[in-house]
Amino acid sequence: EDFLQHHPNSPACDMALLTLGELQLRQHLTLSTGTATNTAATNLLQLAQTNFAALPERFPRSPLVGKAHLNRGWCLWLANNVAESAAAFAAAVGTLPPSFDQAVARLKLADTQHQLGQFNAALTNYETVIAQGAAQPQIKSNLCEAALYQVVLTSGELTNLPAADAAVKRLLEWFPESYVTESGLMIEGQVLARHGDPQAARRVFEDFLTRFPNSAREPQVRLAIGRTYELQREWPGAVQAYQSWLAKYGNDPERPRAEYALAYASYQAQNETNALEQFSRFLTQFPTNPLAPAMAILRRGR
Repeated sequence: EDFLQHHPNSPACDMALLTLGELQLRQHLTLSTGTATNTAATNLLQLAQTNFAALPERFPRSPLVGKAHLNRGWCLWLANNVAESAAAFAAAVGTLPPSFDQAVARLKLADTQHQLGQFNAALTNYETVIAQGAAQPQIKSNLCEAALYQVVLTSGELTNLPAADAAVKRLLEWFPESYVTESGLMIEGQVLARHGDPQAARRVFEDFLTRFPNSAREPQVRLAIGRTYELQREWPGAVQAYQSWLAKYGNDPERPRAEYALAYASYQAQNETNALEQFSRFLTQFPTNPLAPAMAILRRGR
């Protein structure tokens, strides 16, 4: 601040503006505590944003312009100004040379596009980062795990099942033991089930159980496997899946949903005696559960 005040025409002012903004941004992050409002932190974020914006205006030919756009994008992102942060990240992508910083800017541009519902553009940018990561270890180790996960999410929005499958395969290849890879497999299975291929979804879920035998998500995955039988209207398979689930995870918080699913599958499989018993048991054990009214209607129908 002292340098900028006393040497406003120095050729080094671009570096001073960039460094000052970075210090203010770091101070903001240090002072920020979760979602709590912190006036000092907010003011620092605004000061940092102002300094980053001033650099391209005052020194449009500076080699630091791209970095200033990137940092300004971060400020706007942290302020939840998604549309303006998208413009800043796009400016950084267009200004920075091919580099790690440019890959960061592209990843964040894709994140903003995803939030804005621009899914095709987001997918293109995520896949560009992944392609760069295949050749550059720093990008691969620091950015590609997140980029691949986002490809799975974005592909689900676009019903682009080949892109989702390719991203999951790359996650398994590059990050085989990652929690993100677990999530990616789960999402791929859910996308396949939602878009009309429950048998393929079941294969993905079964592959998940093989690859992650000690996952905390196992009850959720096995419940999803039962759902794939429902979607195929293979009611005996659904009944067996839910019975096995309840025998193994009877104390799981999802037990009411599994009990409801078992009763409904038994009803559809025309196991009327079992279905009536299951309806009654559910209403006795979970009378205030949100599923109870639907269960009562089914029981009356029998």
